[in-house]
Amino acid sequence: MQNLNLAQLQVYQQDILKADIAVKNHIEGIRQQNFMSQKEIAQCTRDIKEQMAKLAHLINALEKFANKISFRNDRIELLTQVKEHRNELEKNRQMLRQAIFEFLKVMEEQSRNYLLQGGDDSQDIEFRNRRRRAENLKTQTLKVFFKYFFVFLLSKL
Repeated sequence: MQNLNLAQLQVYQQDILKADIAVKNHIEGIRQQNFMSQKEIAQCTRDIKEQMAKLAHLINALEKFANKISFRNDRIELLTQVKEHRNELEKNRQMLRQAIFEFLKVMEEQSRNYLLQGGDDSQDIEFRNRRRRAENLKTQTLKVFFKYFFVFLLSKL
């Protein structure tokens, strides 16, 4: 029976460590991405929060397991580990908030630089010129059409 408890304890601890490492890797991924869109960051944040919820569930399961241990010293040691895992989970939450804040700050700075730069990219200029020419052509065509249409209507009167 004690071997079964030890094996179960090891599985809980391994699962918690795997989940914690996965969360940390995703958070570091946010910090390394320079050209992510806000949609991608929202999806990544949702994924991380789901992993954090899974981690919290695993920590709760370890706590329930620790409370079933009959030896007081072992139970206290496990509950201390549970407390450490919870502290680490809270640190992960803070790191996530900080990474998102830094990402949004970088995105805002990039947007500001682009606006201040005036969008001097030659492709942007060419695209705006084409769009402006197309709009002017539509406007001129409509003016000519209505001019001849009104002349036609007046001639029928």
